[in-house]
Amino acid sequence: EQPQADEDQAGDDQAGDDQADEDQADEDQAGEEEPPSGTCRPVQPSDEEEEEVSFTANEDGSCIGEEERCEANLCLPETINALPLAVEPMRVKSTPAGEALVSVVTSTQPGVFSVRAEAQFQGRTQQAHTPNFTVWHQIPSQSHVSLRCASPVIAGFAHRIAPDIQRGTDELGYLPYQRQATNCSFFAADRFSGRVSNFPVFFMSEAGNITQSVVSDEQGIATASYFVGGRSPEDVKRLTWAQPNTATTDAECEAVDEQLRPGPNCEIEASRVVRSTNSQPGTPTEFRFNPSDGLTRIVAYSQGEARFIDYDAANNVDGQYNPAKDIVPPHSEPYVDSNDNGAFDLGETYFDANRDGKWSADVFGRDDATIKKLNCVEDLINRRAQGLPLTSQHCELEDNQMAGDPTDEALTTLIEEAIAQNPSSLQATIWSSTTILAVGLPWEPPAGVNGFLLGNCKPGTECGEGITPGSFACTASGDHDYYLAEGGISEFTFSPLDEQLNCVGVEDVEIQIDVEGANLIATAPTIDQVNNQSALNIGLPTSPRVEDCFDFNRPRIPMAHHYRFAVMAPAISNQMPAFTTATIRVKLKVPDYQVGDGAPSTFNFIKTIGVCQ
Repeated sequence: EQPQADEDQAGDDQAGDDQADEDQADEDQAGEEEPPSGTCRPVQPSDEEEEEVSFTANEDGSCIGEEERCEANLCLPETINALPLAVEPMRVKSTPAGEALVSVVTSTQPGVFSVRAEAQFQGRTQQAHTPNFTVWHQIPSQSHVSLRCASPVIAGFAHRIAPDIQRGTDELGYLPYQRQATNCSFFAADRFSGRVSNFPVFFMSEAGNITQSVVSDEQGIATASYFVGGRSPEDVKRLTWAQPNTATTDAECEAVDEQLRPGPNCEIEASRVVRSTNSQPGTPTEFRFNPSDGLTRIVAYSQGEARFIDYDAANNVDGQYNPAKDIVPPHSEPYVDSNDNGAFDLGETYFDANRDGKWSADVFGRDDATIKKLNCVEDLINRRAQGLPLTSQHCELEDNQMAGDPTDEALTTLIEEAIAQNPSSLQATIWSSTTILAVGLPWEPPAGVNGFLLGNCKPGTECGEGITPGSFACTASGDHDYYLAEGGISEFTFSPLDEQLNCVGVEDVEIQIDVEGANLIATAPTIDQVNNQSALNIGLPTSPRVEDCFDFNRPRIPMAHHYRFAVMAPAISNQMPAFTTATIRVKLKVPDYQVGDGAPSTFNFIKTIGVCQ
């Protein structure tokens, strides 16, 4: 029926309530049993002429059983977590059209749910369920973000020479290209690994320029275009290592003079010194180019939630952030690590998320001592989870809490102190960074410097002057670069480098080796992968891999690989001449963007071999 005026409705409602009470009393007198403990008491209709739909238990929301609560239409023990969504309002009257409308309010927990409605009218009860619906978390988490560029190695410049304004270089000596070089994609998911769509992402770059903001697509991917040109990557110091895979600052490996010579048991990044003949007064005349100079840092950030360790002493992990039990590691503001040292340095670009005018190592305001404790706690928790012994290697705390190897009791105390510093909310600027390696055209070494194509041999003589079967001689005399005797194997190393001693690229780069003249036999070369050597096939074009531009032991450190191939002289035959000549030709094609859209430039490297029969 159509609803009456408000003043009439109030009286009708009261009459209906009285009638409901009388009906309830009659039913009780008839001996109907009380609902069993643990169920929700049904709500009686308040108006005989209107249908009321109940989504809860008693009028006061209580359950019959002790220490239970009534939630939605269920009585749940207090030991069970609250449902991650609510129905509002829980109780509603139907409209004249026969509809009872409510809203579903979700929390941050995903899942598949259904809503049940129960209607009571004139002693009759009807129930219905909605189809299942899915709730997404949809808040990007620092635990599940990453940044990746489609081309980690790009053609970024033509040449790098001593800075010369007259030749058009920038202040660092680059002759840069002006082009779109690659796309970089920021991938984001929520704490449950669900992709998050339609959220804004912002980008920063050390050099060149990049799309400033992008909205993620349905797959949770925000892709920006990166262009070379403009600013060049920052020059960085050469790197030293005490052993493979470990950068060090130990005194043994520190630079001992201005030339950055390493200590006795160290490796050091290769470099070359370039001297300027056209320097302006007051400017440097000597410059050091090394491979790490070519690295460009890219950063992407967005709003989301900080990472947390879902920790509970009783191992009751539930995927939900509980400030009283979980641990929130330090969460810094995004910054562009231009010198690639893994730490923020004054002068580096950053995003001031908390707007306090300075870079913050922790956006939740925890001090340096607390940050050290948090790092210590996380390291020890991870070691304990892996069954490893607890050590104090990463826990040199100012208050000497971790003097000696920590005990479980000491770790428990640290964990409690860390939890006490938890933020009430995880809301933060989440971010990730990566690097792109910008490379140039092949460097042409000056006279007196070994070229890119070298044979692996011992000094020797020409044919007829003592060269023996099975030998391979490097000689400065004669008409050939090398002499190869019967059965001898000649191994060659091809090392194409740009002017910063990096590789010459990956995309649209091609290497082909051809042997002309004498009937040499291709054979397998000796390969030392740890020392960044790869094999090349003779007669087949080969395209370099991204891995060929980085150190095998330290995959994030630029280091050009050496390509090796080998040939062998056949045994003497009466049908063969006593002396023949072979030509080794290596053809290198690289894209050149100085003019046009990267048409290939071809570089030829040639060695001649006298084959002694």
